[in-house]
Amino acid sequence: MGEAAGKARVTDGPAVAAGAAGGEVCDAERAAHARGEDRRPADGGARMIVGGPRGVRMVAVRDEWPDDPGAHPKVLVEQACRVYGEARVAAWCADLLVRAVAYDDPDEPPLVWVGGSPAAHGLGEGWKDHWPRVWGARGLLYAWDPAAAAAVVRGLEDPSWRVREMCAKVARARELGEAADVLAGLVGDEVPRVRAAALRALGVTGEGEHAPVVRGALDDQESAVRQAADKALEQLRGRLDRDV
Repeated sequence: MGEAAGKARVTDGPAVAAGAAGGEVCDAERAAHARGEDRRPADGGARMIVGGPRGVRMVAVRDEWPDDPGAHPKVLVEQACRVYGEARVAAWCADLLVRAVAYDDPDEPPLVWVGGSPAAHGLGEGWKDHWPRVWGARGLLYAWDPAAAAAVVRGLEDPSWRVREMCAKVARARELGEAADVLAGLVGDEVPRVRAAALRALGVTGEGEHAPVVRGALDDQESAVRQAADKALEQLRGRLDRDV
């Protein structure tokens, strides 16, 4: 674990200290646990107390592992939330999305929590480097904190179309009104799947000023995009309670 003297699995007890600087803190944790006090972080996440050059701090416990790495992403992320806490998982997913942390950062949860079996041993051979960003964005469909919204909006302009598409899905699921202007720009994206995802998101995030862009997509050469535009206009009319 880098600064840690080893690894420790923590699921339902006091935090475990690693390194010489952690001993005193660990003693306090054990004493509190003996008194029946819960000294874990407010989000309930598993942590390790690490002493090192940067002082005593709390980091994620790397030994935590999904019950079934091949499970559906929703199952994996929900289990991760039980282990680390939803706010912690959402923050990590947002950081992965905007490359604020490396996917193999030893102070973060293992990538398998959002990538599933393909990420069981890191980013496997043949998987391009945009996949951790896709998985981070996808994780925000199942773990959320409002602070992650800015990362989603930023991800809508990612160089990878897969990241843009997934961020549009998250913007729709989380009804991010602040994403509407960027989504309107994606209606002209070169990838049909991105255009369709952006239109679906505009149906729940857009305002009247976005209607002309949506109407313009009714003539798109791809049927899936035309259908998404038609549905988005219907949703805008219903939400805004007027014709658009």
